[in-house]
Amino acid sequence: MKDAKIELPKKTKIAAWWMIIGGILFNVFVLFLLWQIGSTPSSVPEMFIFCLLMAGIGIFIGFLLSLSGFLILKRKKIGWICGVSILFLLTFLFISFLILVAIVLIGEFIKDFSIHPILLTEIFVVVFLFSLPAIIYLVPLISLLREKKEFWKIAT
Repeated sequence: MKDAKIELPKKTKIAAWWMIIGGILFNVFVLFLLWQIGSTPSSVPEMFIFCLLMAGIGIFIGFLLSLSGFLILKRKKIGWICGVSILFLLTFLFISFLILVAIVLIGEFIKDFSIHPILLTEIFVVVFLFSLPAIIYLVPLISLLREKKEFWKIAT
């Protein structure tokens, strides 16, 4: 009689599904941005080539994120390593970009020495738009790191 497989920890399952859905949504978002940029006429063809390159990298990252989620569900250690690496990279990129944009906005504020309602709206939108993806990718990262010992005991 075969031994029953040990269940994956619940947080690991949730993180894996979160990564799969997050990777798919990341790809949809990249394709939507590419479609928007492609429908806008540009006088600089190099800009469109650059956008295609960035979209290709974005789609590759989204694919790797979804693939690592599937591999985690299949109890593969390489999926955990790849998933944690990609989640860390995405979280780091979104947080660094948030800090960079905040520095630019604070620089604009210091330059004018006055605060405008439009600037407050911009700051709110930028902080919300760039902190939300960081939080979205930080949650499964923390879940995977907290359940590391249990996952590595049952992974192949």
